[in-house]
Amino acid sequence: SLSPTQLRTEVTNYRNATPDSTVLNLNYFAHIPLSDPEVIKGQASRWIDTLGPYYKRWGVDPAATTPSTSRNPFDDTSLQLLHELRPSTVSFHFGLPSGDGVLSAIRAACPGVVIMSTATSAAEAVYLRQHGADVIICQGRRAGGHQGHFLDTHLKSVKAMNASSSVGTEVLVREVYDAVGDAIPLVAAGGISTPLDVDVMISSGASGVQLGTAFLLCPEATPNPHLHANLSHYASSKGLLPTVFTRAFTGGIARGFPTPFTRDIEELDVSGNNSCVPTFPNASPMLAPLRAKAEAGGGYNDFTPMFAGCPSSAMPAGLTAAEVMDQVLGV
Repeated sequence: SLSPTQLRTEVTNYRNATPDSTVLNLNYFAHIPLSDPEVIKGQASRWIDTLGPYYKRWGVDPAATTPSTSRNPFDDTSLQLLHELRPSTVSFHFGLPSGDGVLSAIRAACPGVVIMSTATSAAEAVYLRQHGADVIICQGRRAGGHQGHFLDTHLKSVKAMNASSSVGTEVLVREVYDAVGDAIPLVAAGGISTPLDVDVMISSGASGVQLGTAFLLCPEATPNPHLHANLSHYASSKGLLPTVFTRAFTGGIARGFPTPFTRDIEELDVSGNNSCVPTFPNASPMLAPLRAKAEAGGGYNDFTPMFAGCPSSAMPAGLTAAEVMDQVLGV
């Protein structure tokens, strides 16, 4: 997460470099953090035990780690920043912010703002429509990064997600459209990289599409070197990205390139859901010193999240963001 100062800097840089600086989306997590200190302590203890062999290998003192995290949900500070920065769109992941009157306060802080949120099922889409979202992002299983589950999250297992991860985003779009109809615009996200993909999503009921992984090799993007190397390899070979779901990095189910560490966690797991990993986002802080040591000690990527989706075709390296858009739209 960006600090308020970092966010102000990024927005200023964006607006200085963008012809239409009024178009701005700010994205926030809307998860509900664990509040029971005993549960948090128990999860942290199990995770530290699981990470014990890695701490020993990399010379990390587990006593020096902390279960605190910077991934905070939308709060009063976020609202104050919205009033200051006045984005045209605010989007949420993991549902909508909890608390009465939050969306009304956002609309008061940013007159005319469009509020979007992610749905991974028809039930989530219905919830978002009923609770004030203006646009629903239909996040398919081929989308990179964190899946935006927020209803019945205990039923979502990593093993089941990987088993069904080839299901196309158009299936979700059709299910959501059947549930909400034309009452609210739908944006399709996940695995989109060709004009045919766009046509399929629009014909399935989407009003637009959202891309992420397709831009990661653009010069405007700055993915970490390990992710860039993996993406470049598959771009040159024109192969599909062998990305998978894991909870190992943050505690949330997220899609990215597997590493030796994520494979180890899968082998240790008997539940099919990485049950040794703390609830999102509490896994990350205890991994941070391991990641720092591994990357500094020869550039190992074992503990480095390399989140990416599974586009229908790999984008060639070197295209600008504008050229990617032209290619996806068939211009």
